[in-house]
Amino acid sequence: FTLYELLVIVGIMTILTSIVFAYTRRSEGQIALFRDRAALASGILRAKATAIQTFRTDPLSGPVCGYGIRLERSRFVLFRELPSKDPLSGALQCSSAPDFYSGAEEEIEVYTFDKRVVLSFCGDDGSTCDPIGSGNSAALEVLFVPPDPRVFFLPSDASWSEFRIAPALLDGSSRAADVVINRAGQVAVGL
Repeated sequence: FTLYELLVIVGIMTILTSIVFAYTRRSEGQIALFRDRAALASGILRAKATAIQTFRTDPLSGPVCGYGIRLERSRFVLFRELPSKDPLSGALQCSSAPDFYSGAEEEIEVYTFDKRVVLSFCGDDGSTCDPIGSGNSAALEVLFVPPDPRVFFLPSDASWSEFRIAPALLDGSSRAADVVINRAGQVAVGL
C-alpha cells in the first residue's frame, strides 16, 4: 500500500467509527426508554394484581386498604395504603376516601428511572402532555382498593376517564408508547 491509500483507509474507518458511535448512543437511549416503560407498566400491573389477590390483610403489615403506584419525576413508588386509627375506638380501619401515599412506611418498592427518561401526564385524548414533576402534575397516584379493585386517581379530577403516561427521552428525540390506566382498572401499553 502507498501512503495515500493508507490515509484514505484511515479516513474511511474514522467516518464509519463515528457513525457507529452515534447510533450506539441513540440505541442506549432507546433501550433505557423501553426498559423504564416496561418497569412502569409492570409496577402498575403488580399493584393491581396485589390488590385483587389481597383482601384487606397483608401477613407482613396487617390490614391493608389498597395498593397503588406514585409517579414522580425520576422514580415511581409501589405502595400499600395502610389503615388509620379510629379516634373513638382506636381500631384500625380503612376510610371511605383513600389517603393515598403518605410516606416511607407504606413503600413496597422504589424504582428509579434512567436520567435520560422523562414521564409526562397526558389528557384523555393524549394531545396535551405535561412533564410529571412540574406545574399541576407534581406527582400522580393510582390506587387500587380490593377486592374489585376500585380505582382512585390523584389528582382526582372527575372528568378524567383515564390516566395516560407518556415516557420519552429528555432530549425529545424519542417517545415510547403510552401507558394507560382507566377508571375500570384496565392497564394498556401502546395505545
